[in-house]
Amino acid sequence: MHKSKTLLILFTLCSLALKAQDKSKNVSQTSTYQSYTEVRAIENPDSLLIKARELLKQDKQFAPAWVLIGKAYNTKSQMPHPKKEVFADSAKIAAQKALELDPESPEALSFAALQDFLNGKIASSRNYQYALNTTLTISRGLSFNNLNEGRLTEAYKWSDASFTAYPDASWALRYHGVVAYTLGFYEEAEHCYQKIISSAKNIDLDAHYKLAHLYLATNQNTKATEQYELFRKRRYYAENRMHLSSFLFASQLGVFLGKYEEALEDLNLFLEETHNYWVPPQVFGYQLTTLMALLQQKAGKDIESKTALSQSQKKAEALLAQGNEGYGVQLDLAAVYALEGNNEKAMQHLSKAVEKGFRDAEWLKRNPLFESVKETDQFNTLLQQIGAFVITDTEKINSIRK
Repeated sequence: MHKSKTLLILFTLCSLALKAQDKSKNVSQTSTYQSYTEVRAIENPDSLLIKARELLKQDKQFAPAWVLIGKAYNTKSQMPHPKKEVFADSAKIAAQKALELDPESPEALSFAALQDFLNGKIASSRNYQYALNTTLTISRGLSFNNLNEGRLTEAYKWSDASFTAYPDASWALRYHGVVAYTLGFYEEAEHCYQKIISSAKNIDLDAHYKLAHLYLATNQNTKATEQYELFRKRRYYAENRMHLSSFLFASQLGVFLGKYEEALEDLNLFLEETHNYWVPPQVFGYQLTTLMALLQQKAGKDIESKTALSQSQKKAEALLAQGNEGYGVQLDLAAVYALEGNNEKAMQHLSKAVEKGFRDAEWLKRNPLFESVKETDQFNTLLQQIGAFVITDTEKINSIRK
């Protein structure tokens, strides 16, 4: 399960950036801030941009208005448009402006953390999270960022604190489950996900998705398939914004279960409905074009597959040139080379991903993207290396819990 890469976690970070504690430097009682709390609920990026600029006219020093401007541009950058890159740059500028106006603003810090994560600045993203007032609700971001850097003991500390304080909160259960899974505390992780499903007011697709990966990791393939089928069935009734993205999740999960035709169908539907061919590799550990290349390869469409691989390679290399330090881009390049049959380069990038903090050996072992390297000695050595890192952290955690 590429838990640190899921879009659900991305959406949670985005929500945190926009709904961070309303404690921004004595402005909570002002009419501008009251207007801000209403404006931030606007979903249409163009409408949001207009209203956010109106807020700036009321108060040019109001940092949260720049956060909303950044959010609008960030959304526009994910849409098919010739100025996508310009919109992405505008989102970065807005994050910087917000921080310049109020470097202690929770809204500004949270949005800066999100922007840095999207751009592969993982360490910087974590630092912004630490700069926030580290209440237990903020700890979800700290847990997530430490997890992305392979700092499992630190990630567990924050997720366990939230889980202990809020044992029934779905967000606390979700983040603690992710960290517990990575550490191999499978019963603990299963408890978290099952509790989310049993207590959720609405259908929680993410819990089904994560349970499926957990059951795959523990060789309970029948249960994994059951969760996959529940996921595909219930996505039509999910009362949340993950309805369309659920087709992307189903495609990724279908690949792990060998259901390639269904996976291709789901991925095509997602792309047709959203026109969103770009999801940062931090989300899944690979780009959508890389996933498409695998599915086209399985369908015997070699020309289309090679075209998709070429697109992925160019984009991933461009991200590295821009200083992307996340392990997702390394996993993506490893997948590209593995699908091309270049095992040497694939292993080089897998090794770099582990150096960057990748720790999900079960995800790697079961991922069809890496079939060509799975029988090599280097691959088995890398799995042992990941296992050693995880054992070191589990021993630290167990000694603390005694």
